[in-house]
Amino acid sequence: MTLEEVIGININENEHGQVIANEESLVQVFIETPNDADVIIAVGSGTIHDIVRFAGHKMNIPFISVPTAASVDGFTSKGAPLILRGVKQTIQTAAPIAVFADIDVIKAAPREMAATGFGDILGKYTSLLD
Repeated sequence: MTLEEVIGININENEHGQVIANEESLVQVFIETPNDADVIIAVGSGTIHDIVRFAGHKMNIPFISVPTAASVDGFTSKGAPLILRGVKQTIQTAAPIAVFADIDVIKAAPREMAATGFGDILGKYTSLLD
């Protein structure tokens, strides 16, 4: 089941086919999330998770993480990197209440996605020294 099938939201992509964690995406989730939602399920990339993590936290609705690629190391993170007023910043929110990852789905993702996830982990490691 996708996020769209669960709560009827398909976050808009830009002209390059990308979802951006910005005000437009956040407002879309705020507007389209039903008032009686008990949980929001983030299915997809790290960006989808960041949008849902922030919106769920602000609406006091927990979220469940369903990553579809090993593209980042932050699926269980409390931080939501967002682009607000054109500036990327990380807002502390809430971790998911559960994570469900299908290894076959993760393995089927493009190799480039796993490479970016590996780079994400390396970047975190070296940034601690910086």
